[in-house]
Amino acid sequence: MIQVRFYEQVEDRQIRFAVIMAMYQGQWIVVRHAQRLTWEIPGGHREADETIDQTAARELQEETGALRFQLEPLCVYSVEGKTRVNATGDESFGMLYYAKVDQLDPVLKNEIQEIQTVSHLPPNLTYPDIQPHLFEEGIRRLRERRVQEWFLAWFDVHWDRFEVIFAKNIRYYESWGPYYVGLDKLRYWFKDWHTHAQLQEWRILG
Repeated sequence: MIQVRFYEQVEDRQIRFAVIMAMYQGQWIVVRHAQRLTWEIPGGHREADETIDQTAARELQEETGALRFQLEPLCVYSVEGKTRVNATGDESFGMLYYAKVDQLDPVLKNEIQEIQTVSHLPPNLTYPDIQPHLFEEGIRRLRERRVQEWFLAWFDVHWDRFEVIFAKNIRYYESWGPYYVGLDKLRYWFKDWHTHAQLQEWRILG
């Protein structure tokens, strides 16, 4: 039985695969290997001299013909159980990525016979016990990040107004007791969070 799990991080040396959920013109890219009749999300093995980000970029270029794109890591995944790429069945780890592809090479190269752009994964998959789980988790994480981006954008617009209201009514809020403490912590938490450089680097679906 195949088991798929998700992690925020593991030791880098454990990560052997990269799988890339690639979007082009609002559709997901799936690929078909020349020796197979089934479809799969782009991805592949990490080579000895690569970082996992380099693996993701290389596999995306080789399998889809992507010429211009932005890559974003989503999470670490693992697969336990025997598969066509894991004869022992031991737990193996990979990194799941999202890619926004801006330009594709019209000429396919390497071992890929065909690519398609789809709104949902097709039923005839090479890894039917694995990739639907990756796709579902990737969508969930992208949606969460979209909400976070909206939340951040809303505070960018309204934060100064909130600070003024808070300052003018601080004695009233102090009467809330523990609720005031929580609100005050929220103010300082958001200030720290908002200034964190990583927040300005998020690239969200679409």
